[in-house]
This record gives sequence, C-alpha cells and structure tokens, in this order.
Amino acid sequence: MKAAKLFWIFILSSMIGFLIENGYRFFLTGNFVWHRGVIIGPFLPIYGMGACVFTLVLCRVHSTIKLFILGALIGGVTEFLGSLIKEVLLGIKLWDYSHHPFNLLGRISLVYLCFWGILCVLFIKIILPFLSDLIEKSGLTRMKNMTRIVFLVFTLNLTFSGLALQRWNERQSGASAENQFERRMDYLFPDKVLEKVYPSLEQSN
Repeated sequence: MKAAKLFWIFILSSMIGFLIENGYRFFLTGNFVWHRGVIIGPFLPIYGMGACVFTLVLCRVHSTIKLFILGALIGGVTEFLGSLIKEVLLGIKLWDYSHHPFNLLGRISLVYLCFWGILCVLFIKIILPFLSDLIEKSGLTRMKNMTRIVFLVFTLNLTFSGLALQRWNERQSGASAENQFERRMDYLFPDKVLEKVYPSLEQSN
C-alpha cells in the first residue's frame, strides 16, 4: 500500500474515531464534552494509529472471530503504548481505567479490549473498503502537494499539542516559563484551554 494512501486512512480514521468516541460519551452521559487528541481539529490519532495497524496487518483476514481477537490485542497494545508514551515523554495521563475491572495499570481494560475487537471487525469489513474507495475515487493519493501540506500541518498540530501538554505539566509542578517560547506557549495554551480540549487531563505522578 502506498504511504500516501495509508496517511489518508490515518487522517480520516482519526476523524471517524473522534465521532465514535464523543458519540459514545454522549450516549453514556447525555452531555457533549469534546475529547480531542490534538489542540486543533476533530482528530483522535489513537484511532488513526489503530486503523493503520489494522490495515497493514489484518486487511487479508476474513474470519470475524479472528478479526475480533486480533483487533482486541492490537488495539489494546496500541492504546497501552499510547498511554505509556504520553506518561514517559510528557508526564501526563489522558485516560485512566484504574476503576475498570480487569485493567492493566489503568492503561487498558477488558471492556476496551472488547471495544477494539468490535471496532476492528467493523473497520476491516465496512469502514476500510469505504475509505479505500473514497481515497481512490477522489484522487487524494495523486494530489501530492495537498498530501504534503496536510501532513505538514498535522505534524505541526501534533508537535505543538505535545509541547503545550508538556508545559501544562510543568506549570502544575510550579515551574515558571524560562524563555520567550515558553511564555508564548503559556499565553496561547493556558490551563483552561488545555483542560477544555483534554477533559480527562491529569499528571501522571
């Protein structure tokens, strides 16, 4: 599969994941609380990463049972590593399943393993064929300049989201801005902004 096509699967799946996640939360609570993975835009990259791995590893698997089991394992590993990387690099948690039964260090739980399994079945059998057809017919993979621009913008979005979260963690620990860049980050992304974008944000300690 071409890298450009996989990139668009990542972007579109991150948007679909945003809708799934927030629709699920609305169903449970009756309130719209937008959970995003980056500061700007309706994206949850954890779903995009899961979709890319599903595409590369499971696109030729047809058994629903195998897709469910392998999807649960792959999704669980993806979510676990995503949580671990944020904690190690940024000192934060964006989710914590410690209160769920059969959880592993609060990073993943049995409930969400099942969720990933169901999502994998739906993705491989329904969503991926739709996205693949959409990308091919729209000619996105042939729009090299557009792909480069979206890649650059999303990379900057992801980078500044990480830097803003790192500064949030430092502020919670009492660290003041030491240079002009940090002062600018504090001005653009104060606590109230980040805590609105990431409602479950907390320090990892």
